[in-house]
Amino acid sequence: MTASLVRIDYQGMPVNFNEDGWFNATVAAAHYGKRPVDWLALDSSREYITTLCELLRSEKSSLLKVRRGGRGNPDATWFHPKLAVPFARWLDVRFAVWCDLQIDGLLKGHHSHFDWKRIRSEAAASFKVMNNILKLVREESGKATASHHFINEARLINGVLSGQF
Repeated sequence: MTASLVRIDYQGMPVNFNEDGWFNATVAAAHYGKRPVDWLALDSSREYITTLCELLRSEKSSLLKVRRGGRGNPDATWFHPKLAVPFARWLDVRFAVWCDLQIDGLLKGHHSHFDWKRIRSEAAASFKVMNNILKLVREESGKATASHHFINEARLINGVLSGQF
């Protein structure tokens, strides 16, 4: 579970997933005044997890991970995508449907999070090209290029895009 953290807003509540569709159950449960451990203790949850483990031929430990907080951060229970929706349904049906849609988008690579990553990558590549052009133009003029020249160009671009200098 090393994929990047994806924070998505659900009706003013931050919900944490990762790019592989894993779901931070602790944060979501706290919003509803519940705890993941209480859901895990239900007979229906135990049956679901046991059946899922049988069909996936996996261990329970591969479906949920407990991350110890430390340094002021609370512990967090992360659920595999196949557990996230049944758990979310226990919290709230609308929330469960929303989670299902978010996980589906993440797993298929169609989530808006990936649009942001793609655009950011394209912007970084374009900025590198612009830096190379700036350096070549200054070299042709017999001028040295210092770091502040690149910073000034970045500020100009940000100013054009945002209207603020």
